[in-house]
Amino acid sequence: MSLVKNIYILAIILLVGTFVSAQSINESFEGATFPPANWSLLNPDGGSGWRQDTVGVTPIYGWQDGLVTACSNGGTYVAFCTWITGGVSANDQWLVTPQIVTMPPSYKLNFWMYKYGAYSDTVNVLISNSSNAVANFTTVVSSITYAATDTGWTNYNYDLSAYVGQSIYIAFQEVLKDNYNNGAVIFIDNVQVSASAAIPEISTKVYTNIYPTPAKDYLTIESNSKVQLVKIVNMIGDVVYEKQYNAKKVTLNTSDLKSGIYFLQVEYPEGKMSKKIVISE
Repeated sequence: MSLVKNIYILAIILLVGTFVSAQSINESFEGATFPPANWSLLNPDGGSGWRQDTVGVTPIYGWQDGLVTACSNGGTYVAFCTWITGGVSANDQWLVTPQIVTMPPSYKLNFWMYKYGAYSDTVNVLISNSSNAVANFTTVVSSITYAATDTGWTNYNYDLSAYVGQSIYIAFQEVLKDNYNNGAVIFIDNVQVSASAAIPEISTKVYTNIYPTPAKDYLTIESNSKVQLVKIVNMIGDVVYEKQYNAKKVTLNTSDLKSGIYFLQVEYPEGKMSKKIVISE
């Protein structure tokens, strides 16, 4: 084989490696294709598995009723599965993220999930630190069991600090032994894996003004609610600033920070917020 061909093949391998891995995830399933690039569907039950659906559609696919509703800050589409996307009599449907390479510190998993229908259901959140094959998802982060009466969008947050330095896949497994007598509709949206992923949005009643932008030697946070805690996190997940406050206006000394993009995290009595900021020299 010629040197040119060897170089060409190596370039393809490196290119594929670039696309199948990620440093963070921010997926709301708005793309034209499903699953999104580098996500995967695993269907041991022989069904079609998770699919994309459009907000506002009624009835829900496979049902005679129901409305596909948007989650908080959701877009036009959601990922979902139900009895008809599963197997003949049982469900085992997997939606798997791209590989997150060399997990940085302070990373969290955050996502929204909605169960519709007066039936029980279960979704397992699992992790593999080897490959995205079903057998390798041996760590259960959470087993979310829905009662027949449960409904509506719920936000879920999980700490991933146990996996710092590892390269992992995260799977959402909807599983049922009997999809005739059980099994609802499960929607998932806004899946995030990053240092700021576990920061829920504050109430719209809380007004926050952050200036100057970009910041240099100082950054001021002004709000109609008391600022209780401020963190600044760099792009690899390191907390470079953390301080408690009890005031509606606070000023941070940012003169020691290198120029670049950071995540600003602010905690109030009403909740938390996260915002990208730019520090300039």
